[in-house]
Amino acid sequence: MIVKSLYKIVFYIHKLLVWIFPPSDKIPRAGNIYVEILGLLGLLLYLSNINLNSDLFSTGEILLGVSFLLAWKHLRILLHQPLFWLMLLWIAAVAASAISGIIKFPFVDKLDQLDEARKMALYALLIPIGWWIGPNVASIRNALLITCLGFVIAALPWVLDWSTLISMFEGSRPDRNILGFGAIQYATWAGLLLLAIAFLGKELLPEYLKHQKKLIFGYTILILFSLFLAVGIYITLSRMVWIAIVISFSFGIISYMITIPGKKKFSFYSPLTALIIFSMLIVLGINQLDRISERFLSERHTIDMVIKGEWDEIEITPIGKRIHLYRWAITQSDFVTIFGWGPVASEVISHHEDLRERYNWPPDQYHPHLHNDLLEILFRTGILGALTMSLTLVLFIKGVTSSFRLGNIPHPLFIFFLAGIFFIVLTGLTNFSLRIQALIPVFGGVMFASILSYRSNIIELMKTKSV
Repeated sequence: MIVKSLYKIVFYIHKLLVWIFPPSDKIPRAGNIYVEILGLLGLLLYLSNINLNSDLFSTGEILLGVSFLLAWKHLRILLHQPLFWLMLLWIAAVAASAISGIIKFPFVDKLDQLDEARKMALYALLIPIGWWIGPNVASIRNALLITCLGFVIAALPWVLDWSTLISMFEGSRPDRNILGFGAIQYATWAGLLLLAIAFLGKELLPEYLKHQKKLIFGYTILILFSLFLAVGIYITLSRMVWIAIVISFSFGIISYMITIPGKKKFSFYSPLTALIIFSMLIVLGINQLDRISERFLSERHTIDMVIKGEWDEIEITPIGKRIHLYRWAITQSDFVTIFGWGPVASEVISHHEDLRERYNWPPDQYHPHLHNDLLEILFRTGILGALTMSLTLVLFIKGVTSSFRLGNIPHPLFIFFLAGIFFIVLTGLTNFSLRIQALIPVFGGVMFASILSYRSNIIELMKTKSV
């Protein structure tokens, strides 16, 4: 009796998880119901707890990895997937970087080196995430929707706290305890999710909310989500994220019009959500124009010095500090190496006497990053790591494009992928979006799930030809 009751509980849990993340007929996830439950439960916990400061996030991370290993008998399709091998190469590049850093800089704590290496290696988690999402459009959509919902729930305490919200609108930058992430990290996440809502629109909604009678309610939910995320982007005062959002929206809308399938005529109803959100951002920008102008004009002298090429006259402002860091990095004779300076190369930057004197850093303070992910990855992981990440980006673009052309993913999802990649690269120029621990695994995992459908088509075609 007890065994039957337990089995019923397991059966209903599995049914619920499969309803949330529908499987694909082409690619079975796992032959064991218990393994699939572990994987899908880990996926649900991971996506819904990214910004909730919860131990459930770490639990989800562990379950994703363990269940992926237990499902190894069904992973043969990955042997045909270049992204799978690139992620293994990335793990090897990070390991080589850690060894390089330990040998080159013995004064840096080895445990710090290894802990940061572990975090960087977790980019490869995009493979298990993509595997458990699977190449089913409904599952991909729900994965994005759950991530958005998690961020909105995490924002409720400060959005509903009127005094805190007013204080942030008046220019008080929120701290990590309020946002869950640091300000720039939160803004990057919010920007990416806002792009998802904008370009997917009603495609992001569950099927039962797409019916005509319930569609207004569905759009209301999307607009509320968008409002929460837009506020989160503004209050962080991250200029680069602001710029990247505007450029990425424009890029996405242009891409949408260029890539419309031949037989389909352009309709303004399709990118309606994107236009509404874009208008919302414009209204917010006009309403806060004085503060936004003040934020940009505060660096006017720095920009003037850059234009004139008077590098030594640049003051230590937020932008000025970035420029000095970039100049220092690219002028180092051994900045570019095969295996890099190590996962915590920032310790080395901070202990550099020239920089310490220039920034007047106290002895116990170190600078955590270069404020440029392209330089940061090259600096930390060397040529091997930078080449691996570059190839990964190229394969993502190629893979989602091929999936779209084969009709495996809808047009709005394809546009979101393109705009999202563009947005992350833009923000990475002055921030550290590529080093946000869960951003690449989630966004990359969703794209990888889409690419799996393309790869499965190729494998089926090869089987047909061989017969």
